[in-house]
Amino acid sequence: MRNLLIALYALFIFSGCTQLSPPVDHRGIIQFVNNSNDNYEMWIQKSYIGIIQPRKSMEYRQSSGTKEIEVKQVNGYLLIPTKRKWVVSITEDQSQIVTFP
Repeated sequence: MRNLLIALYALFIFSGCTQLSPPVDHRGIIQFVNNSNDNYEMWIQKSYIGIIQPRKSMEYRQSSGTKEIEVKQVNGYLLIPTKRKWVVSITEDQSQIVTFP
């Protein structure tokens, strides 16, 4: 029994511990800035994100890569709402600012 304990102890000591590295987050930030007095709807990659209020900003974390951004005026227009589209490149730990109208 004693030899078994010594063998297990030796195995533990000589095998060492491996340290796990934290997971890598390959995402960046898209910051929407609404300089208008009207609400705007927001889309990233044709997925609806939400409504941003007048004179506000919002941030969204996105995976790295090229993203298509679109905003559309919700209220305050006469005939046709203002629409804007961008293509932005998101890189790890970087921010892209999208300002409108």
